[in-house]
Amino acid sequence: MHLSLIDTFILIFCLMVNVLGYVYYSKLSTFFKLLLIQSSIALFFILAALSHHYYYLSRGQKVINTWIMNGQLLLEMEITFLAFWQVLIARKIRVLVIIANVLFLTVYFWQLSYQGLNEYVNWADLTACIFFTVLATIAFYKFSFESVTAWWKSPEIWATLGLLIYFAGSVPFISMNNYLRTNYFEIWSFVYHYIAVTLGLMKYAFLLISFIILYFGFRKQIPDEK
Repeated sequence: MHLSLIDTFILIFCLMVNVLGYVYYSKLSTFFKLLLIQSSIALFFILAALSHHYYYLSRGQKVINTWIMNGQLLLEMEITFLAFWQVLIARKIRVLVIIANVLFLTVYFWQLSYQGLNEYVNWADLTACIFFTVLATIAFYKFSFESVTAWWKSPEIWATLGLLIYFAGSVPFISMNNYLRTNYFEIWSFVYHYIAVTLGLMKYAFLLISFIILYFGFRKQIPDEK
């Protein structure tokens, strides 16, 4: 594992989101607090994976850090489910959120028990991404009608659009992740470093834009539902 230019920007964007977010944490809606916590988890695990990689590399040992990615996936996805639960308050949609979360956890723990910690739980990731694509689309539609300002000034729209692009774009790659990595490693490496990572960059770039908008005016933030 090494930091590419895109990885470096993701790290910088995550750090900036955390700085802006925690300075004004008390003024954030629950939705943005949860997205902030998710970005903090991502930042922690990126740094943990890098530290783990270079530690074992310096000792001349084989580096296996897939278990770190599996742990990151569980925490990030659960926080994201909570974020959508917070803003999608219609009863039928909340039922969908519950069903999606239960299916994700079922696939996650089944795949983990079947293949162990050192193989990426791609089917669990795929399950979450498919449902999050649907939920992000619903949330984007909802925020588009609720926003009291132009769409490009709406922090909710920017954040949700970033989630939508990331999860929808990740579906094709994640569905083939383990197969490509095992049988066509060069293709997998290219797709991962130039497509999958770029989707992550867009996700955190859009989230950073939303926090910059929040920094300049909290009145543009949609308050928590009562």
